[in-house]
Amino acid sequence: MRYTDQQIVAGLLAGGRGEHSLLKQLYQVHQSTVFRFVQEQQGSKAEAKDIFQEGILVLYKQVRAGKFRGESSLGTYLFSICKYLWFQKLKKESRRADLLERQPLPFTAQDIDPYRKMEDKEQRDLMLTLFQQIGEQCRKVLLFALYDEISMDEIAQKMGFKSGQIARNKKYKCLKRLKKVMNEQPEAQALVRELR
Repeated sequence: MRYTDQQIVAGLLAGGRGEHSLLKQLYQVHQSTVFRFVQEQQGSKAEAKDIFQEGILVLYKQVRAGKFRGESSLGTYLFSICKYLWFQKLKKESRRADLLERQPLPFTAQDIDPYRKMEDKEQRDLMLTLFQQIGEQCRKVLLFALYDEISMDEIAQKMGFKSGQIARNKKYKCLKRLKKVMNEQPEAQALVRELR
């Protein structure tokens, strides 16, 4: 039986013996995505396993604490947690410093930390206001890339671009436009610092 996100959340909140089968489904459905991501970032299989297990634990605690609000799917939420944990690990390891320099991230840990960033309603509202000022196409591209976390090829297909490279270039230009808009508004200064 395949459980829905709502059933998994309700089951974890209820606790008891049923938790095992719910967590088992999360492992089976989402493990390969996280493993692939970590290994694409030059991580080992063992590191990917550690990150995924830690991510499952954080997700479990967040659901039990009532902090998962269903603003994204459980899969997206779990992937964001694992991504955050992985980048935190990279920051701590000096042997990975050259990788981070060669592949600068267009966002910081705060941007991908779903259980801290999205807690603040005012900050979320400010982000939505800023996103409205960069145009519909840029808004869609950035939401697809940063929040839905889909590939550049998928974004190209959804947006009608000819290739993933064009989508990548558009994302870069849209991030620059967003930062410019943010720089013009004093209340957005903290967010600007995070996006550098």
